[in-house]
Amino acid sequence: MTRRAPAESSAPAPASPRGSGAPLRLASGGSPLARARASAAVEALAGAPEPVPAAIVTIASGPGPSGAAPAGPDGEPGRVVQQARRALLDRRVDASVHSLADERPDPLSAVVLGAVLPRGDPRDALVASRGRRLAALPSGARVAADSPRGASLLRTLRPDLMTAHETGGVDAALRLVAEGRYDAVLTALAGLARLGLAGEATQIFDAGEFVPAPGQGAIAIECRAGDDRTLALLAAVDHGPTRTAVAAERGVLEALGEGDALRVGAYATVEGELVSLRAMLPDAGGALPLVGDAAGPAAEAARVGHDLGRQLREAAMRDSAGGR
Repeated sequence: MTRRAPAESSAPAPASPRGSGAPLRLASGGSPLARARASAAVEALAGAPEPVPAAIVTIASGPGPSGAAPAGPDGEPGRVVQQARRALLDRRVDASVHSLADERPDPLSAVVLGAVLPRGDPRDALVASRGRRLAALPSGARVAADSPRGASLLRTLRPDLMTAHETGGVDAALRLVAEGRYDAVLTALAGLARLGLAGEATQIFDAGEFVPAPGQGAIAIECRAGDDRTLALLAAVDHGPTRTAVAAERGVLEALGEGDALRVGAYATVEGELVSLRAMLPDAGGALPLVGDAAGPAAEAARVGHDLGRQLREAAMRDSAGGR
């Protein structure tokens, strides 16, 4: 069956309110992966009980704080999210699409999470030269991770490796290996899959042992707080179990300081009215990570996560005071 590609524009969108027949304007980063996520949102909206037409508006990430060009098509993921939020508040778009793992709650509550799409595979994947698994990499091998969390966990499993945190997206990560700059890269399996590259993974890690980033594999659609019309449209594609799971995971984040939040892993599952959560806080120096588990009512998922995050934070403080 032939599928029509979603409309896309990189030109500035008008700031006037969207008319009743106009498509929902979705902000997206410019990388292939960002566009794939945005296309998934367009398809979800088109498949709603009452189909919602949508168009993608590409948002440039812009230069970094120092004025230097950002690394990779999107630069730092958090920078793209902030640029999209600015476009939202300027009414140049109606909603924005990004990985929930890149999103942090808006402290001013000017932007809200309108919908969470059904989650992709949340696990981490290794892409290594010669098809090798982590255990087969030689001592001193160079391995890049797309997050401080991943780099810290790699040091826990293989302290003899040379690990580094690299940003730039899935395409850039694969080039690092293809060009011989690194022997392997660690990245999210969902990103590989959305680009049709899941077969490049040479090892997929168990989510209970190598705990993913909070929200990993989930696509978030944000909109302006108080925009009841857009919120009603997005509600039709909101996936309740995924939203509940990521609420627990984000609760862990909210309980931690910014430094720990960059390293923490949190993964929740929902069965009926129960949410189960595991969180892992790797030690930056490669010592054994702190691990915690919790369960509670799905209706209180955020509290369950916040309580577990607070426990991890207190345990980390005790270890630090004890000279861990």
